[in-house]
Amino acid sequence: MTQLYLLPAEEARALPAAFCARWFPARVRRAGKMPPDTAALCLAAGALIAGVLHLHEDALRAGQYGKPCAPGVFFSLSHSGGYALLATAESDVGADLERVRPAPERVAARVFTPDEQCWLADSTDYDTRFFTLWTLKEALLKTCGRGLTLPLQSLDVLPLLRGQSVQTPDGAFFGSTQQLDGYCLAVCTRTPGAPTAPQRLTSADILRACGFSRQTTESL
Repeated sequence: MTQLYLLPAEEARALPAAFCARWFPARVRRAGKMPPDTAALCLAAGALIAGVLHLHEDALRAGQYGKPCAPGVFFSLSHSGGYALLATAESDVGADLERVRPAPERVAARVFTPDEQCWLADSTDYDTRFFTLWTLKEALLKTCGRGLTLPLQSLDVLPLLRGQSVQTPDGAFFGSTQQLDGYCLAVCTRTPGAPTAPQRLTSADILRACGFSRQTTESL
């Protein structure tokens, strides 16, 4: 079963510095060079890996096309706006989260198929449909693990909205999408079926799952 976890950026800001340095020191260093909002999302992604997967940062490896991975674990990360998202599954999985905002219409012709462009145009909510398609494509590419080595326009994701599979060079994949608090969230896997409802976590949940209290992290 595919499970989803959300961590708000403000919860990442509430994590003790010693905890972050213990579990994902490289992210802490990268976050120190980022604007505050981006830094919080970077730390939130690391916190999800620690709190849900119980993995230290040094357990992760980059796949052939750069996707983070760990032996025997299937997961996908995304972040946008005020949330970081983690999807876990029993086989290949890809997830994408995007805050719905004014969509650049000039981009549609470059990344969507003609059928997708027709579906997009036939709506009174252009922005939501744009990011519905966009997140499905991103999630599909993440599931394959290929990133943008597959052109976005080469993948028609409309069948996923009908519960059908999409064929890629790496096999057939299924997907689902949902709207959540002004965001579009999409997940793709090798098997049909919608994921569980996203579980919203707090900094306290993360610390508890890792066996840390604020008092113990302060002593590290």
